[in-house]
Amino acid sequence: MLVLSRHREESIMIGENVEIKVISIRRNEIQLGITAPKSISVFRREVFQRISEERQRANAGFPCFYIRQGNAVAVLCRAPFLHKPDAVRKGKIYA
Repeated sequence: MLVLSRHREESIMIGENVEIKVISIRRNEIQLGITAPKSISVFRREVFQRISEERQRANAGFPCFYIRQGNAVAVLCRAPFLHKPDAVRKGKIYA
């Protein structure tokens, strides 16, 4: 792991086209600005982990939908329908 020190308004370059800039520093919080081409996905770790988990579910047969609005990404997955033998005979399906 490379550890760098940066002050407010200073930045780090990753390759030729990804820039990470320190926007503000407040007590235990650092606000970063990231400039990257649209072909490179940038996520917070917790969002990336959730997307990874949902992709694993999708590979297990769960249909998933990715909704992107601005910087936010929502991942919606639905379990397959569960059929109860009595309900199927009566023409009802339970989700």
